[in-house]
Amino acid sequence: SVEYTTASGTAVSGDDFEKAAGWLVFAKGEEEKEVQVTINDDDDPEDDEHFFFKLVAAKAEDLPVDLDSAATQACISIIDDDEAGVLSFACKTDELIVKSNVSDTTALIPVQRRKGACGKVTVRYYTEEDSAKAVKDFGHAEGELVFES
Repeated sequence: SVEYTTASGTAVSGDDFEKAAGWLVFAKGEEEKEVQVTINDDDDPEDDEHFFFKLVAAKAEDLPVDLDSAATQACISIIDDDEAGVLSFACKTDELIVKSNVSDTTALIPVQRRKGACGKVTVRYYTEEDSAKAVKDFGHAEGELVFES
């Protein structure tokens, strides 16, 4: 038999995973056992975290048994799967063409959020002069776009 327990690392017991502890009892000839540890999923984007699974003590009824001191602790990684996403223009090219002979035209610039939608994301925008000049060719615009989760 072997006693096991979990221990917090950057992942916190009760928050990121549920503490597990107990004894694994091996029957004669049995070489492997599994322990289930519950991982608590959330919707918060965060760094990857880890915790430890430890073998604490060993005992046997009729034979001496030792723990391999080099292999009594495993580091378990929890890989974050909650991504805020990637923002980009939803155009097929990097140009949006507006015909200049149309008066008082409003250009709608589509911005999309892809590869994740977790959490509130804010992005600032503003217009800049190039060959088109502010006031003469377009009205300056700036502000924020907010994507809710």
